[in-house]
Amino acid sequence: MGNSRPAGPFPELAAHFPRFAEALARQDQGDLEGARALYLPLLEHPRLTAPCLHQLAGLAAARGELALAADLYRHVLRLDPSLLPSYSQLANVLWRLGMAVAGLNVLLEQGCALQLAERFADAEIPYREILQHDPLNYGAHVNLGTCLAQMHRLPEAARHMLLALRLYGRLNRTVLAFAHSLQQELAGVPALDAPLPEGLPTGRIEKIEDAVTTLGKLMSEMGLPEQAVRCHRLSVALAPGFALGHWNLALALLSVGDYAAGWQEYEWRWHWPGFPAARRQGDLPVWTGEPLAGKKIRVWAEQGFGDTLQFAPLVSQLAAQGADVHYEVMQPLHRLMVQSLPGVTVIEAPEAGTAPQATDGFDYAVANISLPALLPARMAALPLTEAYLKPAADAVKRWDQRMGDDKLPRVGIAWAGRSKPNALRSVPFALLAPLFERRSVSWYSLQVGAEQHDVALAGSATIHNLAEGLTDFAETAAAMANLDLVITIDSAVAHLAGALGKRTWLMLLAVPDWRWADTRVQDGQEFSAWYPSVQIFRQATGQGWEPVVAQLGYALDAATQASGL
Repeated sequence: MGNSRPAGPFPELAAHFPRFAEALARQDQGDLEGARALYLPLLEHPRLTAPCLHQLAGLAAARGELALAADLYRHVLRLDPSLLPSYSQLANVLWRLGMAVAGLNVLLEQGCALQLAERFADAEIPYREILQHDPLNYGAHVNLGTCLAQMHRLPEAARHMLLALRLYGRLNRTVLAFAHSLQQELAGVPALDAPLPEGLPTGRIEKIEDAVTTLGKLMSEMGLPEQAVRCHRLSVALAPGFALGHWNLALALLSVGDYAAGWQEYEWRWHWPGFPAARRQGDLPVWTGEPLAGKKIRVWAEQGFGDTLQFAPLVSQLAAQGADVHYEVMQPLHRLMVQSLPGVTVIEAPEAGTAPQATDGFDYAVANISLPALLPARMAALPLTEAYLKPAADAVKRWDQRMGDDKLPRVGIAWAGRSKPNALRSVPFALLAPLFERRSVSWYSLQVGAEQHDVALAGSATIHNLAEGLTDFAETAAAMANLDLVITIDSAVAHLAGALGKRTWLMLLAVPDWRWADTRVQDGQEFSAWYPSVQIFRQATGQGWEPVVAQLGYALDAATQASGL
């Protein structure tokens, strides 16, 4: 009997525990006492305790024992907060008991549990249900805004965050003035204005700094950097020790070119528990700008490949000050940095979980991305320097021979990066097909990782897949030295090409990472301030990659016709 019924919310448990399946079947057939008698002895089994309590709560509700049902559902959620059906059932019981506010709080908890499980579309449902009953619910506006942001529904998300600020502003004049000012600035942005009924905010009213900095991130993603800076400044003014707010303020300041303030704020990253990199100075004092002549300093690369490539010139500046510099980098960058940074001892970073490098004899340690704040004179005018990475001559020759005697211009391409920090920066390979139809150039894939296999989808187009030989950045640099042009997304490939001084066409989102915000216009074309050889092809707001690919095609035709490659 137990195995012939639908398993309801617990199909896996029903398949493994026949007595539990039988209890579910009796409950479906209306035999409430029979089901109860079967659930009770199963409570002692750890895997079944919470599910059985959930079912017993349903039995109590069916008998009209609402207070008991509510207590049982609460106990279930204390045991297993991820048991999502209990939230909605508890909210329903509380409504029947006339405890509307408590029911709304449970729906808020349900939304939070769904968000934690990254079920954002599902989480939207309880938040909107709360607001139907209580449009003054501060927490529902904040959480719905955060949820919508995760689904990239940016104007809707910003609307609910602004509504949350306006609600909180009824308790705080500073927040109210800011909300009204920002609302006026955004008057031309669709969907941001909305009426609110009179009254004070309801629900859980806490952590306004979180809401303000989330709104600031939304402003950045919507291409409103000045408004983003204002939001983050308010966030840290409301909570001066709020490290995440300071970190987001740093990124916003860098995106508007305020490097002096931005790099100072950037140091707050070490105080944010969510920052992905760890400090690796060991027991050494952190260098804070002291004279370095005759001193020995260890610099460690703290973040990704692109960051390490971008800030390599600043490491050389420490050696120019008379320091004995030891630069710890990830293994794939090691050979290239050895070739490119004379006067610097380059060492491989230890693997995760292994002992750190010895610190004997060192005077200081510093992270590479702390150097911009400590060398402000070097940041006064970009680029830091040009063509500062040096591929090995023998490797360059070897790659030239490997590529063959094709007389056409050689164009390298990379189209995908890691999903973090931004999966949207990758271009679906199929969208690049119009480029590969052009036979005026020879195509070479610089893509590594799983996406390298996309080349097989190129159809009749000939794309030489170099991935097998791109074993580290030294090899990639040597291969790249033989190309006439590199076309790439925002990834380490872009930084490598720019640092080599290679002519590069960079495909960018409408609102890219902060480091591509600082640009120079030359002959009507946009170039990176960090890498003068990198020309930018940027998405238009609200559009996809197809127009960018079309622009690249026109530029490629013009360059080949004019023998510009």
